[in-house]
Formats: sequence, structure tokens, C-alpha cells
Amino acid sequence: TPTERIGIHTPRCADSYAELRALNMVSRVSCREADGVAVPRNFGELALKTLKRSNLYLQELKVTHRDDTIVIPVTNVEKAIAILRSQHIPCRHLRMCFPSKTTLRHATLRDFLRDKVPQKDLERIPRSFYIVGDIALISLDIELAERYGHLIAEAIMKLHPRIRAVYARGETVGIERVRRLIFLGGEPHTRTIHRESGINIVVDIAHAYYNPALATEHERVASIIATTPGAKILDAFTGVGPFALHIAKRSWCYVVACDINIYALKLLRESIRLNKLRGHIEALNVDSFKLLESLDRAGILFDYIIMNMPHQAIEALCHALNAVRSRGLIFVYTIAHSDDEALSQVKNKTLECRGIAFRVVEVRRVLDYAPRKYIYRLTLERT
Repeated sequence: TPTERIGIHTPRCADSYAELRALNMVSRVSCREADGVAVPRNFGELALKTLKRSNLYLQELKVTHRDDTIVIPVTNVEKAIAILRSQHIPCRHLRMCFPSKTTLRHATLRDFLRDKVPQKDLERIPRSFYIVGDIALISLDIELAERYGHLIAEAIMKLHPRIRAVYARGETVGIERVRRLIFLGGEPHTRTIHRESGINIVVDIAHAYYNPALATEHERVASIIATTPGAKILDAFTGVGPFALHIAKRSWCYVVACDINIYALKLLRESIRLNKLRGHIEALNVDSFKLLESLDRAGILFDYIIMNMPHQAIEALCHALNAVRSRGLIFVYTIAHSDDEALSQVKNKTLECRGIAFRVVEVRRVLDYAPRKYIYRLTLERT
């Protein structure tokens, strides 16, 4: 399997002042003892809304998670319990130490690890990590994962109590673009629902490609396409379909979303059912390279083509140029050290395209990929 367990289950939040002090976080994360009501996790959202409406939620303190229970700090525990029970919400009184909202937000991952990890190793632990739904993903080499994985997972879940699982993320491998993972702590699961700009995206980090760092890019491309109502779009190498979902959410259109990974498309179909979309998405389990070649031969044309597979998409550029209408746009992604190198990659490839007329509308650096290497998006217009 793509996952490997390292470490042990760790609590998601500090249960006492002593625990925070042991983490050397008292000066950075204030802890205040207060009355709270403990409710089962599945009643948590309803209980919190009820207490907020009744002005009983102690807002300066942070809601805390403990196993399958959440604990909500309250101003008057007797009234809180009475109101919750009147709504048939099971609850009980629990007095404990709650972290302060105002100071916890300024703490960092390294703050939590400072007295647990030697300085030379601490400097090798990334300052940031991705959050996908209720899962955290951090870039970490195997040595650090084995030595400090459970401590890192504990720290991340203290910083973000909604996180239920933490993984070290490795490289993306294979034609299905599945990421190597090492489980660090929490509840071992890889499937989640990630919310991106009001869109629910069903993701399984162990079986399908998804990059939350591209959220702004998904919106940016969708906003360009939304200027053409009724457009016909090909989203090649779609993965779990974030581009397709953003586009169909914004405008009335027809999107063909294709990928060779059949499990990714199952997740996309679930996402389609979860969201109210204006456009229509057709999910096709097919090799995007072969599909582009077939479209070229058949003379089938699209208004827009998205090619988000930075390592290889440029190889299918000639077929894509023949499958887009005049004045239509192609969004192709590649990896390069500079704008000039990205542009050269496209120009060198199109020398093979037998005189197809096009112009480069935009060269945009989208994302850092590696030291001095970046993911670029080139927007090409067929002329």
C-alpha cells in the first residue's frame, strides 16, 4: 500500500496547563481553566451553534477535541447543559484548561517542537504544511519521519485541532500520479472532503492526485473561461477534477474531464453530486495523451483545453493545438527555472507542429516546485 505507519496515536490538543508547559508554550500559548460542556463529535456543530445563539459560548477560548468528543468552553455551564438537553443533545460538564484563541494563532510548528527536537534537526523540519480536509501533509524525509514523526503529528494537531491525521508526503509516482505517504499520527485515513472556494472536493490522498496549493490557480483559470458562456472545455489529466468543478460552478458550460486513474474519476463523480453546478461535467476514464491524439485525427474542437501535468503535458501540445478552435485557449503547465526557459520549452516543441499558427498570451509562474525550479502556466491562443 502507499501508506506506512510510523509513530503512535497522539492527542489532538493539550488537556492541561502542565502539558502546555512541558511543550514550552506557556509564554506563547496562554492556557485558561474554564467550565466546558463535552458533546459527542457528531453533535458538535449543532451544539456550538446552539450555544452561540444563546450567548453562552466563551469565545476567547478555543473549542477542544478529545477522542470522539468535543469540549466547548461556556460562560454558564448550568444554563448551557439545560439548553443542550432541551435540544436532545447529549452533554456533560467538564472543567479543563482551554488554549486561548488570540495567542494560539501566532504559534508555529517549530514553537511546539523547540524543546523536543535538537536545533540542527529542527531547522530541517519545514515551517509550513498542506491541509486537505482534515488531513495534514508535510514534506519530510524518512529519517526525520522515523525519529520525530509522532512529535510532529502531535504538534500539528495541537496547532489545528480539526486535523485528524498527519502524513509525510513524498514524490508523486506512476502514470496515475499517486503520492508516496508515511503516516505520522492521528487517525489513519486518507479519504476526506476538502473545501476550496465554496466547492466540496472529495479527495483520497493515497489513491489520486490533488494539490491544494493550486487553489488560486483553479479560480484564476475558471474566471477566464467563465467569460465564454456555453464553452466546451477539455480538462486533460484532471485528477479529482478541481479545474472542472471550479469551471462548472461558475458558468453554464460543458466540460470533458479525463484521467487514466479510474479511482480519481470515481472521486470526481462524488464531488459532482455534492455540489450545485451550473455546467455539466463528463468524467472519462481514458489516457489523456491518447485522447488528444484521437481528437486531433477526428477534427473535434474545444474552446479551451487545460493540460495540468507539468512533467509531460507539453509532449501533447501539437495535438492540443489541433484540437482547439480558432481564438481558443490552451493552458499548459510545465516545470522550468525561469520564464524564458518555460517559453523556450513551448517554442521548441511547437517546431514539430507543422506550421500551426498560435501566439503566447501569458507566461505565469504559478508555484514553487524545488529550489530555483517553478511550475509555470503558459496560455496559448490558436490564431
